[in-house]
Amino acid sequence: MIVITLSVSACAPFTGLVKTSTPGIGPVPADRAILGGTEAAFTRQYGPPYVQDLYRFVTPTDGTVTIALGMRHIFTGQLSGQLRVQLIYLRSDTEWTPQEREAVYRAFLPEDSVALGNTPQGEGTKYLYRSASLAVTLTQSALLDASGKNEPPGTFEVLCGRGILVSGSDTFGCLIHG
Repeated sequence: MIVITLSVSACAPFTGLVKTSTPGIGPVPADRAILGGTEAAFTRQYGPPYVQDLYRFVTPTDGTVTIALGMRHIFTGQLSGQLRVQLIYLRSDTEWTPQEREAVYRAFLPEDSVALGNTPQGEGTKYLYRSASLAVTLTQSALLDASGKNEPPGTFEVLCGRGILVSGSDTFGCLIHG
């Protein structure tokens, strides 16, 4: 088990937990500040957003990370009527080493996430994952495979590098998208 603790002034500490065991298949818990969780969970974890849905925390090396969320409304099934986190953008004021990058972004993944592979993408790397609990939470993947068809439910990607959201930008970050 890997435990990440990052301190935050005037906010709750950043605590990421990555388990090696696979929990029972059910939706991503609403009280977790992770992909498939809720905005309320992010507010409990990091304090109120400083602007709309933007949260901040400080790494142990005093780097500031800004978290932006993208929400998805669930219309069917057991989670009908709920808003769940479909996109998490982590923006850093400094570039992370590969080990720091993985430790930070994995703290925002469902515990049962399984790595499917990675490929270079622009000025960074694209990581592909699948999660059974995310498949129950977000029942249709927004990602397309090479043939243009939707990936199976629970498939998501993590893009890390420079210019992830704005091509040519010098900003470093990771985009987690389900």
